[in-house]
Amino acid sequence: MPQVLSLKVTGFTYGTIDTLESISLPRGAASDSKNWIPKGDRIVLRGGSIIMGNNIAGAGKITGLKTFVKQDNTSITFRKSGRKLEYYNESADTWDEVGTNIFPVGAVDEDVSMEFHDSSTGDQIFVNSPNGVFIKIMLANPGSYTDVSDSTKNYKGFIKIKNSRTWLWGVKGDATRVYLSGVDNPDNWTTVTSEAYGTGNASDKTFAHTLAFKASGAKRTCFLVTVTDGVETFTDNRDGTLTGSAGGTGTINYTTGVCSVTFNEAPAGAAPITTTYEWEDCTNGGVADFSYSLTERIAGTGFAWPQDGGPVRTIETYQGKEYCIHDRKTWVIDITHLDDLTTPDTAGDVFNNNGSTNLIYREHVGTPNQKSSVATSDGIYYADALGEVEPQLRILTIPYLGTEVIPASVSRAIKMGGYYQGIDLSGYKFDKSVGYEWGDYILFSCRTTLATQNDTMFLINKKSKAITRLDFFANYISVNNGGLIIGDSVSGNVFKIFTGYDDSTTSIDNYYITGDDDLGFKGEKRVKKFRVKGKMGIDAALEIWASLDKGEFVKIGTVTSDSADYTTSDLIGRSEIGGMMIGGGSEGDEYVNFEKEFTWNSGRFNRVEIKFVANPDDEIGYMEVSEYEFFDIRLKSRKMNTL
Repeated sequence: MPQVLSLKVTGFTYGTIDTLESISLPRGAASDSKNWIPKGDRIVLRGGSIIMGNNIAGAGKITGLKTFVKQDNTSITFRKSGRKLEYYNESADTWDEVGTNIFPVGAVDEDVSMEFHDSSTGDQIFVNSPNGVFIKIMLANPGSYTDVSDSTKNYKGFIKIKNSRTWLWGVKGDATRVYLSGVDNPDNWTTVTSEAYGTGNASDKTFAHTLAFKASGAKRTCFLVTVTDGVETFTDNRDGTLTGSAGGTGTINYTTGVCSVTFNEAPAGAAPITTTYEWEDCTNGGVADFSYSLTERIAGTGFAWPQDGGPVRTIETYQGKEYCIHDRKTWVIDITHLDDLTTPDTAGDVFNNNGSTNLIYREHVGTPNQKSSVATSDGIYYADALGEVEPQLRILTIPYLGTEVIPASVSRAIKMGGYYQGIDLSGYKFDKSVGYEWGDYILFSCRTTLATQNDTMFLINKKSKAITRLDFFANYISVNNGGLIIGDSVSGNVFKIFTGYDDSTTSIDNYYITGDDDLGFKGEKRVKKFRVKGKMGIDAALEIWASLDKGEFVKIGTVTSDSADYTTSDLIGRSEIGGMMIGGGSEGDEYVNFEKEFTWNSGRFNRVEIKFVANPDDEIGYMEVSEYEFFDIRLKSRKMNTL
């Protein structure tokens, strides 16, 4: 009988698979894990989290979070908690409030939509929710806002802005209907020429003025502002600043119209100072105007499509069509003419849809809330909570060699033994779930069945289909300067995650349990030695535990940088997802490559499971395992123990 002297495991491609018995798992899969991320050739302990900005004490939750990138390539993050809308002041590392408690009491715990509108009228966002406010913020002046609510022109609900128009749903009392705004159109913009700004006196250089456009319409905002005294002309940098042709400086608040300029040389006495600018009212034919004809869909204007299948939860774009996902059914809207500014000649006898269709896509395709989906180039990922026995994470996509968009599981996407396997989600609720795409990963937060708020995050590798479980409490997910951030589900704070090694006060709760391995021999055997290889921070520690034939886990030993048999010092490189370190720390932090061999003397067994635990007893440090080996295996008998 040939004897196997050693067995080495070097690949970690499958993630966690708990829909199969552990004896059926391939090597490189975990039967259970927490806070370890598979990277193909290794597993990495997730990084920690730190509060972004000032700490908000007490219970609460973030009910809106999104980062927007402006035309000058700088970014700004907004959050909503309770009645407050705030933006992150990066230079001060604080959250500054927009207005004062702008959300009504009825919207305290309500999720909100925040959408970017990249327009010639300026970088702007719109905020809306069913019981909240419908406002517009010019990103150059984040502390100011315009209330664009108009009961004759628009609605309160959830929104997405696509192709220069707004899609809206979730209207109270009309939860199954989808609304469409008009297209943002230069024909709706107004030019003001040579408005009186001030008069020179040959001594003063600084002049302030409030542009007159706002006095005649509270919903107006301005853009493309110039100021001149006939000698020096200030032009608009589109970021809230003005630059003079002779070196002068100025500022403009596009929302309030408050302008100030400082000339390089004082304007001459009695010299007229004038300003020329444009303004728009987005409720007049723009992205906040949902007016529509009751007899036909007029291209370029608003519209409303009736649907059914429970409340509309979200609208996502795939292959140029809008998938309207309800609780229990999905519809698809197709507007053939993408610019939608010219009415097609397709008039009908009763009602003219003018180049659009509103059709049922599929029964029993639904999602529980407006943030539990994410559109990607691969398709639309979404949380499917229709099944009472086990929810699924799915994707609406066109499969390889296929032509039709179909829903496919991503939580059970690894094919083994003729069946697709993966994560059992029956112990989780997705009613508050949020989905997000980050690099090669899709993230979904959810809650365990006994929890009231999200306390779990699943990380899905789009390429390998590997899934792992993390313990971040995320009600919203976004990015800030390339790093992942989450809006907390149990406080009013925003956290930067995958940073550092700890979670502010404690080490990261973690474990990684392999499949139940017979080491290639179906019978009794013993192992004399166990080897492990990887990388760790200078102050880190790794415990190795073993369970024989489903018995209790017993510790084999602990590795530290001081106790390893072999170490070499190095600097952390770019081990990243979405442009950020997932194992904690920063590029350039010191770590050691380690190898450690333990004398085990295991006793007789048929099958063995290994468990890795990083940084026990509050040690802190980077950790990854790239290889482990059962060495000096002694084969004893083909006879199996009776368990």
